[in-house]
Amino acid sequence: MSDTYQAIANSPMGKAVFSAINLPIPVILERWQPGQKSFISGGVLVGAAPGSSAVDTVFATLKGAPEAKPAVLANTRNANDLQKQAAAAGLNTDNYTATREDDSKFKALVFDATGIESPDDLKTLWEFFQPVIKKLDKCGRVIVIGRTPETLNGAARVAQRGLEGFTRSVGKEIKRGATVQLVYCEAGAESQLASPLHFFLSPKSAYVSAQVVRVSAAGFDAQSFDWDKPLAGKKALVTGGSRGIGASIARVLARDGAEVTVLDIPPMAEDLNKVAEEIGGQSLELDITADDAPRVIADAAKKMGGLDILVHNAGVTRDKMLGNMPEGHWDMVLNINIASQLRVNEQLVADGGMGDGGRIVSISSIAGIAGNLGQTN
Repeated sequence: MSDTYQAIANSPMGKAVFSAINLPIPVILERWQPGQKSFISGGVLVGAAPGSSAVDTVFATLKGAPEAKPAVLANTRNANDLQKQAAAAGLNTDNYTATREDDSKFKALVFDATGIESPDDLKTLWEFFQPVIKKLDKCGRVIVIGRTPETLNGAARVAQRGLEGFTRSVGKEIKRGATVQLVYCEAGAESQLASPLHFFLSPKSAYVSAQVVRVSAAGFDAQSFDWDKPLAGKKALVTGGSRGIGASIARVLARDGAEVTVLDIPPMAEDLNKVAEEIGGQSLELDITADDAPRVIADAAKKMGGLDILVHNAGVTRDKMLGNMPEGHWDMVLNINIASQLRVNEQLVADGGMGDGGRIVSISSIAGIAGNLGQTN
């Protein structure tokens, strides 16, 4: 939907007209802005199943959000324990009692489910969410933290695996731009939850919902981390970076502190150099399907000291119904969208062009998985 449609649909007259003729009224999503003081503003209701271990990190993370207003749901069986844990983290929390009559709104509902060990324990999800799910505010956030099922056995593994179906169902029930995420955390890795909590609670995750993230132990120190520049010191390369999605990805990486190189074909050099100049980065004019492309990229990566982030964004469409598709259409799409990426990845890994803990991200249309008319290639 265009911005014009969104603007008209959300105007007073537009809402009345669009509702009368049954046209959708898209929510204007809250987006993160540079210089924003707090990653979340508004009420944050926290709950936990008995025996859960991640809630301390939740409270410690919320302490870094000066505009957040944390509260504990008094209706749950372990509310007093949660209040004590919040106080230990230096937070002043309200003890909220949910009723149908009050008009409270919450920007986020966070539930620590790491203590769930059986199907019977799943009842704690209902006890926490049922009284308050309708009190979730516009562009609100729901986060459930569970224990990584693959590390468990028996009933605990089954119960934790069920959290995926629960969160995705909730994601289909909530409205007005709200999102739901599930974060599985290995035992002993609770301190590493600060990063996904910062992202999923913030407007930076406006378009992300119904995801499942796994957190394991690492050397990340949340206390000394610069949350305003989370990618400071990182080296990134974005293919297809001269315009559109690629240019936007490059801008976001640079905004968050990364040193970014944008890559595109020589005919796009003018646009490519404009993007590089805008973000204070570098440009690399290269056809990624060329025979020497993997070597050129690997050499450039090693000169940078190794890439921390590689985003494969370059891609094309050459659409035809399968019975009418010429060989050249098939070969071009497969070469650019898949084969060239694999060749580059293999060269970087073989030559040490990816730094320790590096990340390779491949961008795809949803049609790459779901399929689309005229896009068998």
